[in-house]
Amino acid sequence: MTLFSPEQIHARLPAILRLRDGQSDGALKDLIGILGLQAAILEEDVRRLYDDQFIETCAPWLTAYIGDLIGFRPIHGVTPQIANPRALVAGEIARRKRKGTVVALEALSRDVTGWPAHAVEYFQRLVWTQNMNHVRASSFGWPALTAPDPLRPVDRAFDTSARTVDVGRIASGEGRHNIRNIGIHLWRLAAVPVRSAPAAALDGHRWFFSPLAASQPLFAQGRTETDIAHLATPLDVPDAIPILGLRDHLSAFYPRDIAVTADGLEIPVSEVRAAYLADEGGGWAHDPPSGIYIDPERGRIAFPSAQPAPAEVVVSFSHAVPHLIGGGSYDRAASLDAGLAPVVQAVHGDVLQAAIDSVAGGGGVEIADSGRFSETISLNPDPDVRLGVQAANEQRPTIIAGGDILVTGGASAEVVLNGLLIAGGAIRVPAGAGIRRLILSHVTLVPGLTLDANGDAVSPGTPSLVVEAPNVAVEITSSILGGIRCVADSEVALADTIVDAGAPGNVAFSAPDGLSAGGTLQAVACTLIGKVHARQMPLVSDSILDAHLAAGDGWTLPVRAERVQVGCIRFSVTPPETRTPRRHRCLPEGARPAERAWAQPMFTDRRYGRPAYMQLSRGIHPGIATGADDGGEMGAHHGLFAPQRMANLKLRLDEYLPVGMEAGSFFEN
Repeated sequence: MTLFSPEQIHARLPAILRLRDGQSDGALKDLIGILGLQAAILEEDVRRLYDDQFIETCAPWLTAYIGDLIGFRPIHGVTPQIANPRALVAGEIARRKRKGTVVALEALSRDVTGWPAHAVEYFQRLVWTQNMNHVRASSFGWPALTAPDPLRPVDRAFDTSARTVDVGRIASGEGRHNIRNIGIHLWRLAAVPVRSAPAAALDGHRWFFSPLAASQPLFAQGRTETDIAHLATPLDVPDAIPILGLRDHLSAFYPRDIAVTADGLEIPVSEVRAAYLADEGGGWAHDPPSGIYIDPERGRIAFPSAQPAPAEVVVSFSHAVPHLIGGGSYDRAASLDAGLAPVVQAVHGDVLQAAIDSVAGGGGVEIADSGRFSETISLNPDPDVRLGVQAANEQRPTIIAGGDILVTGGASAEVVLNGLLIAGGAIRVPAGAGIRRLILSHVTLVPGLTLDANGDAVSPGTPSLVVEAPNVAVEITSSILGGIRCVADSEVALADTIVDAGAPGNVAFSAPDGLSAGGTLQAVACTLIGKVHARQMPLVSDSILDAHLAAGDGWTLPVRAERVQVGCIRFSVTPPETRTPRRHRCLPEGARPAERAWAQPMFTDRRYGRPAYMQLSRGIHPGIATGADDGGEMGAHHGLFAPQRMANLKLRLDEYLPVGMEAGSFFEN
């Protein structure tokens, strides 16, 4: 409370003055009130001046001035943690106390890129003739063969084996082990947690963590480093969990990163073992005599075949993705439709179709958990209403359909789907449907409809979305799906989306017959795998169109628009033989003749469900990696702003490296 309160000042006046003022019109009290208000303003200003001396409490407009006092240079604000100037300057002040040390370089790399990082002094890993007065007992010229998996960390961040001198420049990636070299190792994949989700059964004793009953590697979440003086360890970074790592550090991963509950009872860590559970002889490689076996490299759980099988298994785990798109249990709060009303809650075990039918007159169904619904739903809203089915924030429910999901509805109705993982069938808008808008946001329609036990598509090339009704506007954002079939009188707008037909020779977009021209197609920051035949393309920007003709193909061109006088394709990758609207700064035609064979789409992994799905390969042409209109990468992962993050890191490393040292950056995944 202020020391200059008008009441306090008035109370300190002589009683006779207060009595006389009360008998008159109270002018003295009013004057004291004015003086007290001005004194309070002055006192608050003095306090504010004190607070403005510290980055934690200063006014927002002062952060730039405090940053200028320490020589802070602004960088690209491409992610929430990088775009916060107060956090950036505060981190800079904390790091300046340790400038030139390896811990400061690691903290700088983590803060500037937004990715987990580990800094390595490669001069500490050189083979050299040791002085007997300074023996480095931990330095060997070969891997420690007594380790459980001695070759697994070779050439990775935590490889401790010593090497001979490599005189190549680390900044260009031509060498690492040299006296002047510092390595910055970065983990680009995001580990997305899935909590209390039903496991998928192969039979009563064999289960998959993935709700699609497919093999999927499990990842550790990593630990938040609160001390800048602490260097990252293998347990601090979000990386794939190896079988031997789970065996040797079981209590570090279970139940923190992996947890299993059978018939309502949590399996204690004492009953868990790590094991190799690959397919072998019609079964899995090992059968536990008791407890359970977990294979984190394949995402599999084995219960003893000699004991009664559990009826229900619930799991918690983390899987990795390059970018937060598609159905996933991450923060999607900004994309949720707050206008849906009334909202009916549904959870695992409920009949989802009954909940949808209850709001056919307008409203939404919110799935409150990451449940698994084995039913073929249909959506049939009344005329002129909006019907939505969406997952609660940070939840990923799965719908296992037995056939196509029909979206019909009355005239001018709208259907919204958000946060769902759908397998087993396509979404179909039949010819008699009356809806005018279909909105898919953060939805996965599994390419190839579903996956087999090894994680391969069961029906590659089968479309995931079929629009047979005219005058339907389809809006798809931050989603993953298979091919699209759309009649010429409807339109599809894509943003930050992967359309994966299974192979460049399959059909990604066309009319329902798979050959004729589909409707209007617009794509911004998208990756389309497969051939495209559209009526017109008003805008294709920052996208990758990976398509070619197959042997004996009935198509004449892999990418074709009927109306080429309308629209533009800009900053994108298209096949060399196309019939499209005018192109602006597209590849490979914009590359030098000698580089055109190189300027083609290359991905770390093309299979849906793999951690690096549709991640651009490290050897990709620079024009694709930085060829978007804002200098980012082309394709559906454009929103990661990876080139801008690396530019930020290079800019700031120059300020922190000791004289004579050189740094190089390496991606761990």
